Amino acid sequence: MTVDRATTVAAQNIAINLSNQVLGGIIVDVKGEPISVAAMNFDSSAVPSAATGGSLDTNDITNITLVAEDGTVIAGPVDGVAGGNNGIRFTDTVTFPVGRKVYTLKGKLNTDFSNNDTVIASSTPSSDWTTVRGVNTSQTVTPAGGTVTMSTMTVKAASLTVTISANTNAAAINQDLVVGSVAYPFTRYVLDASSSGEDVRITQFALRVGIDTANTADDMNNCQVVDGTTALNTGTNVVNPGNTAADADATTFTLDTGLVIPKGTVK
Repeated sequence: MTVDRATTVAAQNIAINLSNQVLGGIIVDVKGEPISVAAMNFDSSAVPSAATGGSLDTNDITNITLVAEDGTVIAGPVDGVAGGNNGIRFTDTVTFPVGRKVYTLKGKLNTDFSNNDTVIASSTPSSDWTTVRGVNTSQTVTPAGGTVTMSTMTVKAASLTVTISANTNAAAINQDLVVGSVAYPFTRYVLDASSSGEDVRITQFALRVGIDTANTADDMNNCQVVDGTTALNTGTNVVNPGNTAADADATTFTLDTGLVIPKGTVK
């Protein structure tokens, strides 16, 4: 058995007070026969940012699990123990199958964490994993690989930055358009959740519909927000702007089911 850091479980933003936040990942490579492990300990170094103004410990992380590639929880849930050293203690007997598999450590960060705090999980399987034996032969196995330090996770609040795309295609600034045009793309918005600690869900857009000529906003109709080729507001949610100043300054588009921008991505 060899245990290494899983590079596929990369450094990323994680959120406070939400279950199943990624704390790190390991690769377990088993050869010859399945291997059972009676207990596994992990360390967690929680480093506070300047804003936290206090110490963080492993007991600030709860509901910790070790999850297989198919989403099956193979160990836990357990709560972290104060002291940091081997503060995550799984006592479930786990059987690792033959082959090279990725396992993800997940947990829930309590509200002692603040924006920009970091979490780094690690383990030394040769000493932190106990009663490691071949399932068929009962032979004692010492896991190879030394100390495994997983990717750094950074605590971030939910955030979304909205800008207008420089690439507006046919709807470039100062472009003429033909009266009666259908499905005309007036503009494109960039929704940036790359700095967010969790996925962001939008249920309404409040967009400014500004028209130079007075009292002509209602000459636009059947207005929709579109994701690719999919209209997000259909039926009774299709917008027909009015002529009042309030309509022009904040025309509300209510989405049928909401739009989710995954954390770390830009749509």
